Amino acid sequence: MLQKAVYLYLRRVPIVIGALLFFFPLLAIFTSLNALFENLFDFNFYRTFLTAALALITGWSVVLTGRLVLINGQERFGTLPTGVEAGSLSQKGSLWALVLALPTLFVQFVKLSTFAPHPGDTMSLRGIAIVNISAVLLGAFAAYFLAWAGVYLSVFLAPAGTQVSTARSFPVPPFLAGLRRAISRADARGPLDGFWARLGPHIAGARPGLREGLVDDNGFPLSGIWLATSLGIVTLALYELIDWYKLTQLGVSDSYFPAFFFVLWLLLNANWVLSFIAFFLDRWRIPLLIPFTILCVVSTVAPSNDHYYTVKTGATIRSVPPADVLHNRWFNSEDCHVVLAATAGGGIQSAAWTARVLTGLQKASSKLPNRQGCFGRSDFASNLTAVSSVSGGAVGAMFFLNQYVANVKGFNASQAQMEEMIKDAEQPSLDDIAWSLVYHDIPRLYTPFTVNRKLDRGYLLEQLWRSRGDINANLSNWQEGVLEGWRPVTIFNSTFAESGEPLLFSTSDISDPGVPVHRWNFTSKYRNMDIPVVTAVRLAATFPYVSPAARADTAKPEFHVVDGGYYDNYGVASLVRWLYDGVTLRALSANGEPAQITWKEPEKKILVVQILSFPPDAEAKPVGNKSGFFQLYAPLDALIGVRTTSQLLRDQDALESLQKHWPCKVAQATFQFDGNDAPLSWQMNRTQIDEIERQWKKFEEPAEDTIRNRQYNPHDEFLAVSCFLDESQPECRDRKRKKAEPQNDCSH
Repeated sequence: MLQKAVYLYLRRVPIVIGALLFFFPLLAIFTSLNALFENLFDFNFYRTFLTAALALITGWSVVLTGRLVLINGQERFGTLPTGVEAGSLSQKGSLWALVLALPTLFVQFVKLSTFAPHPGDTMSLRGIAIVNISAVLLGAFAAYFLAWAGVYLSVFLAPAGTQVSTARSFPVPPFLAGLRRAISRADARGPLDGFWARLGPHIAGARPGLREGLVDDNGFPLSGIWLATSLGIVTLALYELIDWYKLTQLGVSDSYFPAFFFVLWLLLNANWVLSFIAFFLDRWRIPLLIPFTILCVVSTVAPSNDHYYTVKTGATIRSVPPADVLHNRWFNSEDCHVVLAATAGGGIQSAAWTARVLTGLQKASSKLPNRQGCFGRSDFASNLTAVSSVSGGAVGAMFFLNQYVANVKGFNASQAQMEEMIKDAEQPSLDDIAWSLVYHDIPRLYTPFTVNRKLDRGYLLEQLWRSRGDINANLSNWQEGVLEGWRPVTIFNSTFAESGEPLLFSTSDISDPGVPVHRWNFTSKYRNMDIPVVTAVRLAATFPYVSPAARADTAKPEFHVVDGGYYDNYGVASLVRWLYDGVTLRALSANGEPAQITWKEPEKKILVVQILSFPPDAEAKPVGNKSGFFQLYAPLDALIGVRTTSQLLRDQDALESLQKHWPCKVAQATFQFDGNDAPLSWQMNRTQIDEIERQWKKFEEPAEDTIRNRQYNPHDEFLAVSCFLDESQPECRDRKRKKAEPQNDCSH
């Protein structure tokens, strides 16, 4: 028993990597983690082929590195117990590689109906299963020949006669048996024999602790070590080739490399590197943690290890007071209403739901008679005055707001273009995030210098959104038209990580109440600086570990910016603050003198549209006694509760206060997604996309049912917006819904 325990410790790296390879797919599909990870396994033919091949290669690498201790451990460590031998490559090793990869090959078929193409596609589920099984078999075929290439390379390039046992034990089909016999001859010669003859004596003369268990008495690499090294070289070449290809495709989504493919690369590389370091250092009982801690500490002095976002200097940013925005919108057009929208956070689910709600309201309102509303237009987009968005909601809002253009002085998107907006918001970003994380962000932790320090997963998100929506504007460009009334105010909410203070990327001024802590606006915090819209949205959606906390790329110390959900996950607080600024600040009159805003007839109305992208949390229930371990995670448990339920209650209080004290009529409409299986990652499967559409139909079309025993019909929320824009509609005349009734007269 003790003998096996010693060997288990020395093989800890391949054991841990193998356990992750085996159990992670099962946990991702069959546990509560599925909301985060199940879409990692949304594969098509190409994805299945590549993932199957790499999963088998990763399993093979675990087997090889585990065998190193059994084959060469006695020479390396000297005092190991005897009686434990390595199995042959052709027997247990091959079987274990398949077993470790089996969950990856299997789990995609468990959710086949979820991941399958839309019902309108011609291929049946059975046909899709057959195609994916074919891809698995082709992937296994490719993995085998990649492993064979590694074996052949190890024998071909090694000193003559040193790799005979490796070649003879590798299983090959009959048509390769002759080649195996040829390279496994003890007297076979390789192209590098002269090189090894010169190098060998120098290696053999090295200190015993450095070479024992790695090379033989002639200085030639031992069989197991050289085989793992050769296969590592082959996989490293493929690894770099994929990185080169992805760098040529920046901003372009492809269907070849899924996110889990890069997770497998992370496991594969970690196994090669950590296994070798552990095998080398275990002779002196040096834990793996020590060299990596030293490397991390040393690398922190290099500025390239931090994450940055681009700012543009020398910009001219105009002041856009909220009071002026309201004054010009209300009093320059008699029929202008003020529609305010707040969109909540929550990854790609929030992006898709926000885009669906905004475009859905615009499509429906564009059919209204053009006799009321701003500039003679009663559609939703023309009356939209301000949008405050957080995290994924900022992404969906960005695609919608990008359709306000100067040449028509307003919203300019056809029905087809609005459908494209929804598809843009639903497109996955997880694959490119995983690629950047594995290829660039994690390696930079252990490298003192990085060639392109801005190339990280946050930058990749920016390029994807820029390409999909053709979004090339800076934040200052979106100030155009705000004062004139044809473009709404944009507020993207983020947070300073070090201070916890809100940072708003806003196209209108927001006052600082003068207290010790601040609600910063980017334009006031960074004078004469501008920022691309996609960068502002990326920072508003910076929820580690999806995208990194980043600082402005300036010459002085700066705060790092993270997701706005840390401060307000629903976007309401900034919206209410901006609205109050509109009546508490003074606007400039025509001669430049301060003039208090006054309200005049006809009475002006306000509508607050709140977009919530997840169903309401189940009511928490008290429990009995908990174990002492609860104290370890209780602070985190409370933090999660505060970020959701507590913030929502606070925002509800703010909206109720607004309705009671605001001088104008205030109506409210809430569009809350109430479906199932909402993802928490940056990728949606077909079922989740269909659920977005199904839930929207409940708002758009009259129905008799209620949602989760809430005593209202979701169509009432849709009517609240429609009737706010045009009260002359027949179904608006008899509406009795108290929530949409006037709260106060609008008179000062």
